[in-house]
Amino acid sequence: MTVPSEIRQLLGSVAIQAHASLACSLDGPIGETHLVVADGQMFVFTRESMFGDFTRVALDAAHPPYLEPGDFNDTLHIALANGTAHELNVSTFERDSVAAVIAGGAERVASEPTPPEKPAPAPAAPAQVPALPDPEHHEGASKDLTHGKQKSFSQPEPEPKPPDPPPAAPAETVVAATGKEAADEQRGVFYGNDVGCAGCLLQLAVFFGAIGALWLLHIQAMAQLGSIFGTVFADDDATYVVTKIAVVICGMWAGFKGAVWIEHLFKARDMTGMVLIGADTAKFIGRRRAFVVSFDLRRPIRYSVEAFSKTPPNDEAGKLQKRQWTVLVRLEQGEESAALRVTQHCFESQLSWCGQRPEIVAREPEHRHAVNAQEQTARRALIRLRKA
Repeated sequence: MTVPSEIRQLLGSVAIQAHASLACSLDGPIGETHLVVADGQMFVFTRESMFGDFTRVALDAAHPPYLEPGDFNDTLHIALANGTAHELNVSTFERDSVAAVIAGGAERVASEPTPPEKPAPAPAAPAQVPALPDPEHHEGASKDLTHGKQKSFSQPEPEPKPPDPPPAAPAETVVAATGKEAADEQRGVFYGNDVGCAGCLLQLAVFFGAIGALWLLHIQAMAQLGSIFGTVFADDDATYVVTKIAVVICGMWAGFKGAVWIEHLFKARDMTGMVLIGADTAKFIGRRRAFVVSFDLRRPIRYSVEAFSKTPPNDEAGKLQKRQWTVLVRLEQGEESAALRVTQHCFESQLSWCGQRPEIVAREPEHRHAVNAQEQTARRALIRLRKA
């Protein structure tokens, strides 16, 4: 994998022999940690978010990092010079690179941070004084033989103004994953959200089925309570209306939880598509493994983005409005090609993917090896891919 440029600047001019990265910080599952062997020494850099600055941590020279094997994932033990110890989860995709770094830097551990060497400032060039014209022949001015106009030696011609740079793409907002999704992405698993027609129908049936079931149970419960207390709860009674509203809310909550559970079940059965990102390889896997496209992360990947929207740019009053976009991010490497398809709701000026503005196309873009995903899931997967 490529060492981030920020870490190269912190290391200075030292030669790098080995590198490994983990999708977590020393203090939690969010962020990243990099292990680098340079000039025979091991260095550790960490940051608590995907956009923060890297911090060099001092290691305990007497207790170098070591890898503890596990059944599914390994555990990396890191002891710092301040006496604290950390345990980081290492997935199967990260195991080989971490083991290589430990083998290359186990003998010498860099315990004290050392600032990079600053290059010596270049000597200032001597000021050049322009030669004065010969007053005997020119008398302060020369004549342009082409146009017959006089040019003053004391007023040089103005240099042409450079063209304005193209407008930069807007900043891309990325929200960190939480809960089970964060644990999955730490292992390099980014799930799609396409459950198919059967999955959608099943989720709708569960959602409205929960509401209908509690609705009927409420009717039966009110009838039973009426028989116990010797009264009748009419449909327009305050007690009946308030309890009915509560039942509908509970039914919606239960239906939503059921739909989410079905989506998790489909993900566990490889029925939504996914992106798997390891140390040197990334795989795009379709629903029910309809396709598998592999990319070598040690080689460059070409990205292109297309966007399409059926929503008109202006509302009925002629005011600019947000539009629903179908965005397709294409990845190409040699003969291999795959894509991420997302739905985004924003203004056209806010469209930005992989640091570039999408090409607005006239029809909805298609790709036979596309994985449908939530916007934030796709952004986090692309960030990890482009940093590899």
